[in-house]
Amino acid sequence: MTLQTKQRLAHSGPNKSEAEFDFAYQTVVNGLLRETGDDAWKRHAIQKPDGSAADRASPDATRLLAAFPEDFSTADLCDVVRIPLESQGREILIGVLYWSLTGRHQFRLPAVERDLSEGQATPIDLERFLRSTLQEIASRLKTPRAPEPEQMLEKIFQSRANIARFIRERAADIERITGADPLSFIEAEQALLIGHQTHPTAKSREGFSESEMAAYSPELRGRFPLHFFRVHPKIAHQSSAVPDESADAIVKRMLREDPAVPAVIKDHCEEPWVILPVHPWQARYVQSLDSVKRLLADGLIQDLGQAGSEWTPTTSVRTVYRENFEYMFKFSLNIKITNSVRVNLTRELDRSVEMMRLMQSDYGREIQADVPDFVFIQDPAYLSVKWADQVIEPLSCTFREAAFAHDADDPARVRDITAIASLVQDHPLGHSHRNRLYNIIAAIAEREKRAIGETALEWFDRYLDVSIYNLFKLYFRRGLCFEAHGQNSLLELEDGYPVRYLYRDSQGYFHRQAAHKDFCEVIPGLGEVTESIFPEDLANERLVYYLIINQVFSMINALGTQGLADEAALMRKFAALLDRVKREPARYPLDMIDHLQSNERLPCKSNLLTQYFNMDELVGDIATQSVYVDVENVIKKFAEELHAVGR
Repeated sequence: MTLQTKQRLAHSGPNKSEAEFDFAYQTVVNGLLRETGDDAWKRHAIQKPDGSAADRASPDATRLLAAFPEDFSTADLCDVVRIPLESQGREILIGVLYWSLTGRHQFRLPAVERDLSEGQATPIDLERFLRSTLQEIASRLKTPRAPEPEQMLEKIFQSRANIARFIRERAADIERITGADPLSFIEAEQALLIGHQTHPTAKSREGFSESEMAAYSPELRGRFPLHFFRVHPKIAHQSSAVPDESADAIVKRMLREDPAVPAVIKDHCEEPWVILPVHPWQARYVQSLDSVKRLLADGLIQDLGQAGSEWTPTTSVRTVYRENFEYMFKFSLNIKITNSVRVNLTRELDRSVEMMRLMQSDYGREIQADVPDFVFIQDPAYLSVKWADQVIEPLSCTFREAAFAHDADDPARVRDITAIASLVQDHPLGHSHRNRLYNIIAAIAEREKRAIGETALEWFDRYLDVSIYNLFKLYFRRGLCFEAHGQNSLLELEDGYPVRYLYRDSQGYFHRQAAHKDFCEVIPGLGEVTESIFPEDLANERLVYYLIINQVFSMINALGTQGLADEAALMRKFAALLDRVKREPARYPLDMIDHLQSNERLPCKSNLLTQYFNMDELVGDIATQSVYVDVENVIKKFAEELHAVGR
């Protein structure tokens, strides 16, 4: 047993199995099956759909079950996945605890392997599993890029160790953050201990030391004062769509009002020089850059150090929050988090302000009126440094609205606002525990004296109405599209039910090509400089992945794996929503709905292969920043079923 495993198990008692807690292993197996598997990777059912075990007597089931070691629990398996490694003369067998329509299954791990002479199998650890399967598929991957398996393995194991650390160090909080009671905004932001459940390196942080992880990670409830630089006005670069207030003025107002800020810095607020907030880790990093060294030496930038009240990182790590201040700051942070080094690019800074200005127009107010229970969390200003006609992007800071996190009329009331990724994640202590979504729905059912399954279906209906239906309206009636994945998508709950959807991250807002002419009548040239115009095929592809596969499927999967609802029933509800959208008036083409209803395959981002080829999703053309693969379209069956009933 590894040191990390011992640490992971230490808080949970001696009766928990090591495999139960290995979320990294679960994610890697799911990624390989969904993103790289082919027809040779067979799923063998060993029980009937009604859960009975009669099929265990079949020759296939008998042979496969007999292969597992005697001390390997197979009683609760519903399937076995067999991966032949013919070039290596071996095969891998994986026990399945839950098979999902969404493609994210739950496994009894570790996997086992045996040679093809059919001797008894032996358990294999995650590293051997990865190396064996990657060796098998490498020859089939047709790409000019060279794979980098060693860096991927390193990041997978870093993420795995971080998850173990988060669970261990947050043990005392786990009952609360997975319970039904409302969480404050920052409590919910700090509750994403596992992260993206189909990403093999969800919690990798390439560049942080052990102590920096503790100081700067939301999962460990990091807190720190910000770092400030005094910047000469001639090199300050800023923009603001905030009425009557520049980005610099917002920072100075914040500093004046903060009792923890020393007088010497408050005195600087009365000068024409700009005061730039920077993440403390980034403040050390930028001083290694030649451009910043030169500006410091010339006196055009002056280091004021850390000062003021403490801020807390949110789920994105680089966006920080302080209670009772109306803005968060989204910093550049030259740490590689999952796939990308997180730097605010110049086009993204301008895209954010551009979006705010659009929504301030009469047309923007019409858009908001169309979706009253949809909240656009705006990034209305930014501050940076420009020298030699180049924005120094590692110094860039975006301002994000934070007023939504509080109830202006009743400051004592907790607004229960949670990122969907946090709401749907598995319980940190494993499959045998109930997650927060289950506990919320169970509490509603108990309060309303209703069956929990019936309550779950109504909850899902309300979720579809405030989130997916609104996003469809914005796309088909207004031409707006968003990277609405589970971390950028927040739900506000009242009495446990979804009542409002909030979208954050103007970096991920675009509009479809079909709507460009209409937007230019509102703001000439909108999106042209900021590269915010998506060709129709690309817009459809990204919306299918971010909105359907990443967000809707994660919700269906959570309701299914928690035993709250049958996934097929949830897919039928989603298919009915597609029909509803198609019947309603639309300004722009409905091709995406047609694809969801009739195509055999759907585009899906391959997080595993994007890591395998060491691609940074913020570098290069938007169409080629990551690997996309085609996966089975499970929606088609339910759409056809619905139409057959209609006929």
